Amino acid sequence: MRRTFLALGALHLLWAATYAFIMPVGKAPDEPSHFKYVKFVATKLRLPLYDDPEVGHESQQPPLHYFLSAPVFLLTSPLGETAQNRALRLFASLLGLGTLYLTLLTASLLGLSKWGKWAAGLWVGLLPHMLLVSAMVNNDSTTTLTVTAGVTTLTWVALLGPSTVRALICGMATGLALASKQTGLLLLPLWPLAWAVGAKKAGLTPRTAIKSFALGAIIATIVPLPWFVRNLWLYGSLYLYAAHPYDHSLLDLLSAPKFLLELLWIITRDTYRTFWAEKVWFPEALAPWLVGGFSFALLIGVYGWLKRPRAGPEWLVPLGALLLGLLGLYRFNLFISIGAHQGGKYLMPVLPCFALLWAKGGEALPSGARNWALAGLFTLLLVANIVSAFNIVTYLNVVYGG
Repeated sequence: MRRTFLALGALHLLWAATYAFIMPVGKAPDEPSHFKYVKFVATKLRLPLYDDPEVGHESQQPPLHYFLSAPVFLLTSPLGETAQNRALRLFASLLGLGTLYLTLLTASLLGLSKWGKWAAGLWVGLLPHMLLVSAMVNNDSTTTLTVTAGVTTLTWVALLGPSTVRALICGMATGLALASKQTGLLLLPLWPLAWAVGAKKAGLTPRTAIKSFALGAIIATIVPLPWFVRNLWLYGSLYLYAAHPYDHSLLDLLSAPKFLLELLWIITRDTYRTFWAEKVWFPEALAPWLVGGFSFALLIGVYGWLKRPRAGPEWLVPLGALLLGLLGLYRFNLFISIGAHQGGKYLMPVLPCFALLWAKGGEALPSGARNWALAGLFTLLLVANIVSAFNIVTYLNVVYGG
């Protein structure tokens, strides 16, 4: 695993740093508001109020990422805001490196082969949209890291059984995810699943399993508790939204089935397109070919699963996280904010789960086909990044005045 991490980590940092420096400052999605949030926390040593004019719409985000970023902002303050922005982008790259490491660690826990670790690591380390998250000032980098930490620790519990130490670590990881973004909520339904699977494997009594579960749940509650208490006191809600909810309810949607189907199609189509890269990163002429290449790669993983590889119940943890991530995306786009054109970004926290499942399916292929699949995936990701970088420099920077 060490050599795999060093090789893929170097590639991840190289490409993330490349994007961090070729994208004009403030031109990445929502970056100005995230930067202002970091600046506010670093200089005023407190959190902004909801929709604070000094911060903007991202002021509703949980605080963990901004607390972590504040020291970077302060250390680079003599260099000016442009350099501070670049430094914060590079800090996000390090968080992406942490996500890559946890993905490989989870792959080891799940018993993936060296091939499987490389496959999972390639998806997480070199997917263009993941590299965007790792190359801009945003809280998605911290969210992806903490959600992945939650999946890793829950997989650990499912494999080896609940214990005091595992409960404490799992509770800490989940609590940090909850303090990063509302996406962290997807970990909660996985807790009883992981504990039930782990307790059965370890032969623990229900009393012992429940005690460790309660301990972990207490830790997971304590970590984000100050943020939740503050929100309840000031706004009467645990989480806040900057987006404007639709005026319709689920019953309204069900009463207009044609509209609902059209909306579901738009969300599905645009989310699929933007899962691989930010909407405009691929040149218009090449986008269908690149998306087609990723679709073919996706089918390879699906084909592998059709061969029914042996997978224990612990695989329900990454599978459940991926499904819950998709469910949360549809809920957000149906009832909170349309946002479908950037839907793929919201799935980056469960990209490691997708990568692990794809790698497991790929391991069921014949050895020769596996090698070709891995080489093809690496080539596809490399070409996608070269094309994206070229398009940013020669087209997008011109259009956006970079």
